[in-house]
Amino acid sequence: MLATTARDIRFDSAGRLFRGPAGIREFIGGEVIPLGGRYRELSARTQADRGIVEYDFRTRGGGRERFTYACRARQGRLSDCVGRYV
Repeated sequence: MLATTARDIRFDSAGRLFRGPAGIREFIGGEVIPLGGRYRELSARTQADRGIVEYDFRTRGGGRERFTYACRARQGRLSDCVGRYV
């Protein structure tokens, strides 16, 4: 994911804001990897100027969440993403 992000990406995960590639690493390193998280894409669509993907997220301990990421791209790189629980 980091290879496709703009340097000034804004990543909003259910109201918590992360900025730049370092912020994405903080999110993944703090909330995905330690949980043994796995994403499964459920659907994808375009709405206005964003690509919206719905995911099922599961942890190795059996936890499960469903959410969407609605992302805008600028010059072929993700520049603004908003994640919300479904």
